[in-house]
Amino acid sequence: MNSWIRGEIVINNEIVLGPDSSEETLTHSTFYHRYFHSNRILNSGGMWLYFNNVPLLGRSFLVSTYYNNNTLKNIELGLCDPSFPTSWEEWTEQAELKRHRIQLQLLKEHLQIKPTKTQKHPYPYVLYDFDWGDIIAYYDPRSGSAAIAFRYH
Repeated sequence: MNSWIRGEIVINNEIVLGPDSSEETLTHSTFYHRYFHSNRILNSGGMWLYFNNVPLLGRSFLVSTYYNNNTLKNIELGLCDPSFPTSWEEWTEQAELKRHRIQLQLLKEHLQIKPTKTQKHPYPYVLYDFDWGDIIAYYDPRSGSAAIAFRYH
């Protein structure tokens, strides 16, 4: 069975990020030391951890994980390669929509199931609903970003 359908992302066969992943396990992993870029601690006590150039699906991704009380709540994946802008000075909506389209295609090919919901307006996204949470691929014009997000209950 596809690990994403179980809510798990397996990276380099060295770490599994998913509903049962603890912040402590992540921060003590080889993956963390190899790909960690930065973190952001929120006033709520939660923390985002950011990782660069993570290999997934034969591509390179930016990976963001959000933990609250040592529990994984959210993972966001964004394609990164030289064809996409790396700064706000280079950013264009056309390039971000291209990223969204490629991410949608990768997600559909990887999951090989129909989405639970597809929406085009007011912003485009697809949603796959599972017992553990959901996977959503979106383009958000307000933040100017496109991502694949795993959201855990």
